[in-house]
Amino acid sequence: MSVDVRIAKIITFIIVFYLLNITDIDAASDISHVNVSAEVLPVVRYEIIHQEKNLFITEKDITKGYIDVHNAVIFTVRTNSRNGYVLTFFVGANLFNEVKVFCDSISADIHDTNNEVHMVFEGMKYVKKELSFRFYISDILRPGRYDWPVDFMILGI
Repeated sequence: MSVDVRIAKIITFIIVFYLLNITDIDAASDISHVNVSAEVLPVVRYEIIHQEKNLFITEKDITKGYIDVHNAVIFTVRTNSRNGYVLTFFVGANLFNEVKVFCDSISADIHDTNNEVHMVFEGMKYVKKELSFRFYISDILRPGRYDWPVDFMILGI
């Protein structure tokens, strides 16, 4: 059942409950007033289309000092919140001096004290998003295959 249908059912229930519990109705009056309010909570729905499972580091990447991974995460998202939503990132291990994330025209540094990126509301339709990353390699990193180091979650605001 969609959120919109649930909200409509809740509002209908509130109105019916209110009308059944009115005790001060003037039978001679044709007018009655009912005040109804509802708070719609932000809801985010998303589907991961693609997410890298591994990060491959070469000697060339280490010499260069960073590695770019384009379209590492691709997902669709929709929200009912006019305030948009927040992507919260979690970078595992201390293999990197810095991590940057890119999406649309947004770029952000990701670290322990700043790991959130605000995404604007784009309507009530599903929107495709592609996340790319730049990992600045630390001195302890060696060439090889590593588990994908970034997790994220999406929250409505």
